[in-house]
Amino acid sequence: MKFRKLAILLLIVTVMALLAVGCGQSQTAEKGKPEQAQPQPSEKPKESTEKPKESAAQVVTLSSSDQPQGCASCHVKNGDKDYTLAAEVKKIQNHPTVPADATVKTCIACHSEKSPKPFKWVLHKVHLESKIYGSKYDSACVTCHKLTSTGLLTVKGLEADGTKFTDIKSTNEDKAPQGCASCHVKKGDKDYTLAAEVKKIQNHPTVSPNATVKTCIACHSEKSPKPFKQVLHLVHLQGKIYPQNYLNSCVNCHIQTPTGEMKVKGL
Repeated sequence: MKFRKLAILLLIVTVMALLAVGCGQSQTAEKGKPEQAQPQPSEKPKESTEKPKESAAQVVTLSSSDQPQGCASCHVKNGDKDYTLAAEVKKIQNHPTVPADATVKTCIACHSEKSPKPFKWVLHKVHLESKIYGSKYDSACVTCHKLTSTGLLTVKGLEADGTKFTDIKSTNEDKAPQGCASCHVKKGDKDYTLAAEVKKIQNHPTVSPNATVKTCIACHSEKSPKPFKQVLHLVHLQGKIYPQNYLNSCVNCHIQTPTGEMKVKGL
């Protein structure tokens, strides 16, 4: 009986010993395993402190040579649409009828420079305030005008035979709200005033340091050998600085009045 109890006791001790060894091996194996990366809470991407670059506004550049060559290029019959001058005149209330083959010269016969409504005033107002003309041609002046070699801006199709022209590229961007006064000023050590510019012209009389456009026009009148507008057109539109920095835009210098007259800013 004693032997039986002793055998049972020995069996219990053996089992306990085996369990102890198994637990130890299990712990060792766990320690030997490489540590697995614990899932981290998702991090929000850092917000960029850089401001998004603004896309530059599209600048439309038009050339006087590849644009419509006068009124007759647009005012024609196009399929079932009639854009002739005679058809356009019918849309104007109380306007006298004109011949079916009316041209710009037909219009100018009544709308002379001395009439209450000079033709160029009427045309400027109608075209430059038109959504169709603005969307199709960006209201650019070179669609209707060409620059002569002497600095005159003529209406395409109305130039005298043999007139020589200079092709110009132009935009319709206004980068000089004050006209001449926006550009012809002192900037740091640079002097772009009219008085300083005049000094660069050989044999030109000196002018007052506070000279303005009116000072220039006093000598460069319409009847002078070098009218101011011709001189300015040649200097600016055929120069290097103005086409590069101001995109040869006419609206930098000119502004339209409510009646359609085009004037020089500041005058």
